[in-house]
Amino acid sequence: MNSEKSESKIKIFIVEDDAILIMNMEFILKSEGFDVVGNSTSGKDALDKIKILKPNIILMDVSIEGDID
Repeated sequence: MNSEKSESKIKIFIVEDDAILIMNMEFILKSEGFDVVGNSTSGKDALDKIKILKPNIILMDVSIEGDID
């Protein structure tokens, strides 16, 4: 009988309006074994995507452009 250990990665969503920071954060997080499920550059778009993707953790810039930050 095979016993398989299922490992579920922690799902992370990034909200950041600087594309270079998004790329750097994704690279670091993925290299550490995290699952970056998506990103957004605005608060409204982030809320829409988060409802669908259901991440475990949201990393959010405290000062992004737009009405919702």
